[in-house]
Amino acid sequence: CCCCCSMLELIVVVCIVTCCCCYRFTVIKADSLSCIMGKEYCFVIALFSLVAGLQSKNTACHLSFYTCLGNPFPCHNWGFLPANQSGWLTTGFTNDTTLIKQGASVGIKSLLYVGDTFFDFGVGLRPDYKQRWDAIAEEVTTLVNNESVIGFFVGDELVSGKHITWNDITTAMALLQPLKQQHKNLFTWQNEGGTAWLSKLPNGKLPNVIDVISIDDYSLDPNETRAWYNSTLYPVLTPLQRVFIVPGSYGSRVDPHKTLLQYEEEMVAHAHAYYAWAQSDDAVYGIVPWHWEARKVGQTTPYKEVGTSEMPAVAAAWASIGRSIAENRKTGQCDTFP
Repeated sequence: CCCCCSMLELIVVVCIVTCCCCYRFTVIKADSLSCIMGKEYCFVIALFSLVAGLQSKNTACHLSFYTCLGNPFPCHNWGFLPANQSGWLTTGFTNDTTLIKQGASVGIKSLLYVGDTFFDFGVGLRPDYKQRWDAIAEEVTTLVNNESVIGFFVGDELVSGKHITWNDITTAMALLQPLKQQHKNLFTWQNEGGTAWLSKLPNGKLPNVIDVISIDDYSLDPNETRAWYNSTLYPVLTPLQRVFIVPGSYGSRVDPHKTLLQYEEEMVAHAHAYYAWAQSDDAVYGIVPWHWEARKVGQTTPYKEVGTSEMPAVAAAWASIGRSIAENRKTGQCDTFP
């Protein structure tokens, strides 16, 4: 039998006697899962490069800092600052079309935030959601056509914290379908928190109107987050749905148990660990760290008031990752979804 491995260079293996799979030249016998180095039962007969078009999709396509979208101030569009983030931030998200155009002028694509267009938080779907969409549809279409907008951020913790139902979300997303059918790169992303939203999924599966899902839980380290995605999040997805990772990226000057330097060292290590995960996991479509700008003490949960922008080593780590992701995008793997 033959088995094809999910890796950037596809190895086709012909197996004698028993089936086995190869990963980075290590052969794993399917019957025992014991690893051998390619000398027993199997031999490599072909190695195909990316040029042949036979690569996996394990390329993260997006780096975007999580944006606080409170409107009006104090936090309208915190996190997306095109003038300061050009050259490494690949993707912003906002409901401010002026900011979207500013991003496009320096090479940053955007996801249009549509949560407050469609939903009355704490209540449900707005009665006038169609009219509100119609009011912006022409401008949005122009931004999609010129590729300033490449998708839609549906909302943050809609089901877990804002009393929006999956039926509300499915109904609203129908208005985006004509654009998505015309532009195969467009996708919808929703972030949730906690686990209560999982029990409300229709038939135990994420509705297919959401293309990308993420969860923010800053109490988990990279390994714990990945384990939770594998055990709990991935089983509710279809093969065409993908995930964003939302890592914590913050520090504190008032934490009595940890210095700001210790936070900075930890967050640098976490950044690289999350990107290593993204590079090795086909399901990961992007990374959206939280947060960029500083908050006042008490404005967020304890010991998270210092933003990435005030931690030079952490900012440099994410900038390096962003430039790497920007190179990934040049392969063309991000031109369509999924």
